[in-house]
Amino acid sequence: MSPSRFIDRYQAVLLDVCGTLMFNYDRFAEQDDHYITYTQLAGSALSPGELYAIIHQLHLDIMAAEQVEANFDPFPSLGEFIRNVPATQGMIEDERDRIAQVFARHECGRIPIAIADALYMLSETHPLGIVSNIWSLAPAFEAELERAGVRELLYPRVWSADYGCIKPAEKLFRIALEELDAPPDRVLYVGDTYMRDVVGAQRVGMGTAWVNPKGIPAPDGYSLQADLVIRSITDLLAR
Repeated sequence: MSPSRFIDRYQAVLLDVCGTLMFNYDRFAEQDDHYITYTQLAGSALSPGELYAIIHQLHLDIMAAEQVEANFDPFPSLGEFIRNVPATQGMIEDERDRIAQVFARHECGRIPIAIADALYMLSETHPLGIVSNIWSLAPAFEAELERAGVRELLYPRVWSADYGCIKPAEKLFRIALEELDAPPDRVLYVGDTYMRDVVGAQRVGMGTAWVNPKGIPAPDGYSLQADLVIRSITDLLAR
């Protein structure tokens, strides 16, 4: 590997997950059959329409909360959002837990083979870790890392739901930096969401690579620029 690659300026690499490593996530449209998942989890108390109404409302409520800066830290748990949906009032806790599992399985996507292969190649030269916003708790995402064969390549794994906040909160990046025991300017953060990933990482002094396959411009109002713009993490192997 040539030492002139962009990535070789850094000692370690931290990665976002959804939109960076994982795709086909947030499957919350009506055609995404949540009821099949529900019945696989032994659910029967709700009709398909009732279940979808709850899942749809949860998705709307969480996305709205994500837009409010005061919610970044702390950010409510999925369980709190579920309890605040009127249709879940009076519901037994086991059923709320089942809804949370349905939501998690549809929030989680899949890691393509090409991305898994790129992670293996990147891991040959750099320690890799994760700092990721997720609404559900981590087990569904950890299971997908395991299925893709990359879980052992990625440490630390900092999942926002485990810490009650969301990027761009500095807390999540600082937790990962402490685990890596590396100075911020020697760590590259790679993510696809400009405000949460690029801005959040730069606030703690990390280098940044913005995954931007469509070549969209940075949002208005942000003077900071990513150190590198790429179409996919596979680009880091040669850039």
